[in-house]
Amino acid sequence: MKKILFLLIIGISYANLFAGVGYRDYYVASPFKTSFLKDGQMFDFALGLNSFYTRINPNIDFQTSYCLTDRYDVFLNFFTKESNLNLNSENKKFNSSTIETKNFIELGLGAYKYSENYFSSEFFMSMGYGHQKDIYLLEDNSYAGAQLGYLKLSIGVSYGASLKNIEIGGSSRLSNAYFNRIKMISTEHLNPFSNKIAPLESIEDLHYLSKQRNNLFLDQGFAIRFGLQNVKLQLQLGYTLKLTQNDLSINNGRSAIGLAFNIDKKKS
Repeated sequence: MKKILFLLIIGISYANLFAGVGYRDYYVASPFKTSFLKDGQMFDFALGLNSFYTRINPNIDFQTSYCLTDRYDVFLNFFTKESNLNLNSENKKFNSSTIETKNFIELGLGAYKYSENYFSSEFFMSMGYGHQKDIYLLEDNSYAGAQLGYLKLSIGVSYGASLKNIEIGGSSRLSNAYFNRIKMISTEHLNPFSNKIAPLESIEDLHYLSKQRNNLFLDQGFAIRFGLQNVKLQLQLGYTLKLTQNDLSINNGRSAIGLAFNIDKKKS
């Protein structure tokens, strides 16, 4: 068992090392909702990193769940992500380390059931909003910027088994991302680069998004926690399947590592 856990840590750390490198994406799955709730007395939160490769700020995951009753809970997910792309042109070098930034926050409501054999399951729904900035290299070797915003609606199920020192769970989530904001901006703040605002049609992906604003995704996730009764190391792995048939670039894989805390409301 210890060998399996060690290999999981190494694998997720290796995936995180390259999670922010080399490609652009317009959708990244939010942290996965996993069901580790018990008997209406739990307050659960986790803080971690979804990528170790960053030159400015860490890429942060934050999750929390709060039991309202022994049947219902509310939860919040948040993440930040930066990508570093090679945008060198023929006559310039792009000296900014961050080409793409993302921020996403999500609120949700769940209905869960906990059984005496340490197993729990949950149906949940959520609504979130994401914002990102991108920089593009155009055919004339100039640079263009864009701001995007999307509203995400999700429904899903999660399940988990909880023992004193280890918790294992999974999640399946159907999400629709509606890109309500697509705006071209200048890169003037990256002086000496261009302060012109490029036309939307000059970026193929953005031109497509302006025509097809709804995109459907299926997010599958797995989580394992181990450690002390109320403080554990959390590892997450996930994969996103794009259900809308198009060439939109997305980040299919997701990995994160961090600490998770369980607080019994009755004892606190």
